[in-house]
Amino acid sequence: MQRAAVRTSGLWGPRTLGVSLTLLLALLLFGCGGGQQQEGAQQQEEAGQQQQEEAGGQDADTGQGGDQPSSDDQAQEGGQTQEGGQTQEGAQTGDEPLTAAGEPAEIRDGVWTVGDGGEVEFNFRNGALEFVDARPNSGWQVEVDDQSSDEIEVYFRQDNVEWKIEIETDDRNTAEIEIDQEIRGARDGVYEVGNAGEVEFTNEGGSLTLVDARANEGWNVVVDEEDADEIEVDFTRENVRWDFDAEIDDGRLDVDIQQDITGPIPN
Repeated sequence: MQRAAVRTSGLWGPRTLGVSLTLLLALLLFGCGGGQQQEGAQQQEEAGQQQQEEAGGQDADTGQGGDQPSSDDQAQEGGQTQEGGQTQEGAQTGDEPLTAAGEPAEIRDGVWTVGDGGEVEFNFRNGALEFVDARPNSGWQVEVDDQSSDEIEVYFRQDNVEWKIEIETDDRNTAEIEIDQEIRGARDGVYEVGNAGEVEFTNEGGSLTLVDARANEGWNVVVDEEDADEIEVDFTRENVRWDFDAEIDDGRLDVDIQQDITGPIPN
């Protein structure tokens, strides 16, 4: 009994027990440290995957991501330039009818534009005409030839161009407004006849040749005269008439474009 007790005491003595506890503690510490390192590595890996997913999501949602171009690069590669500017709708080009743009084809009083020569203002008073004013544009001379109760006639002149407006009334309560442009020493080519159409002709050594007379939609065109010394073309629609006349006079080409509007005098 004493020998067994001695052997048991020797196996688990203080020295042996200390060594065993040291080894056990070392194993425990090694295991804990390895687990922490593994856990840290796993966390770093998960964080990297999350960053990649976020970057990928940004690319998918915005089409950006990766290396972004600088603002200078964007201006050079994606910038837009305006060449020629914009064209405004309704701008006047010089090929407008003799009356003001939008002038109604009806008899009315008030202010009437007479080409680029100026404007005339008049009223209807109980079926009679009342002249108000004639205002020339810069560089134009004005002459009021008549201003009676049944007729007003005004001229605007500059160099070789003359504009005329004439308003007449009759006892049938009807009025006629005529606006006329005369060009002395004109050239051949294509002429706009108000909003009715255009006439094209040539002048070869004082001999006129009609090339074409083209009516705009809704207008009727008739060639009244076609000679070597005179071309006359008429455009008509309802109560409006445009006359084009080109004539050789003493070797000089004169062009006359006239608009006539007739209708009842407004109340």
